Amino acid sequence: MRATPVQPVTVMTAHLLQGALVFLISALILVGFGMAVYDLRLPLYPGSFLAAVGLAVFALYPFAIFATSFAKDNRSSAAISSVLLNVMLFLSGATFPLEMMPEFIRQVAKILPLYYVVDLFQATWNGSPLWENTGSVGVLAGIAVVFTYLAVRFFRWTSREM
Repeated sequence: MRATPVQPVTVMTAHLLQGALVFLISALILVGFGMAVYDLRLPLYPGSFLAAVGLAVFALYPFAIFATSFAKDNRSSAAISSVLLNVMLFLSGATFPLEMMPEFIRQVAKILPLYYVVDLFQATWNGSPLWENTGSVGVLAGIAVVFTYLAVRFFRWTSREM
């Protein structure tokens, strides 16, 4: 792959589109299950929610690619991804409501990108249009821009040598 003229941004775009497709399929299955079993209702502002989903994908995938770009091999990359995912899932409000957690954890959650995704998803699902959530939108847009640049900058074709 090192001999190909493909630019790192093209590879990252392909990863992003593949990840977005997997996310979309997973989300549709989850929403379908929620509607069938838990009487889940669709969002009041579906366009805002879909825009929030797109913003989340464009923020989280470059963040993950950058975070794993320093791994020396695929095993290390998987370990980094797993640790980041689990920390964010449990401390961002995605798994347990932040209201159940001590104040210290609530403050720590605000440094995690997934905190702003959860906040934006809850807001847009429960009836607030995207433009009324400028805080989370701004943070996620900033994360998307900064980590897209960093992910492209630190992308490499080969494993790091020890």
